[in-house]
Amino acid sequence: MVDLENRVTALENSIKDVHGWIAKQNTRIAVEAEQRKHVDERFDKIEKRLGGIEGHLGQLIKIVIFSVVGAFLTFALNGGLQIAN
Repeated sequence: MVDLENRVTALENSIKDVHGWIAKQNTRIAVEAEQRKHVDERFDKIEKRLGGIEGHLGQLIKIVIFSVVGAFLTFALNGGLQIAN
């Protein structure tokens, strides 16, 4: 009878340990989910900022191209391509 009581006590302790382990795992999972959420928010902010930079870079490239074309046209219209005799 004592052996049976010891086995029941051991099983109860094992069940308590399993419940404690499950609670720790649930806590760990919740913490990891919050960390991933925070990282996702940071990446979203970075993506927005990069989108703005891309837009400004495209405008800057257009300005440079049009400036070069304009300078060439100005040069050509002012007689820059004439060959002197």
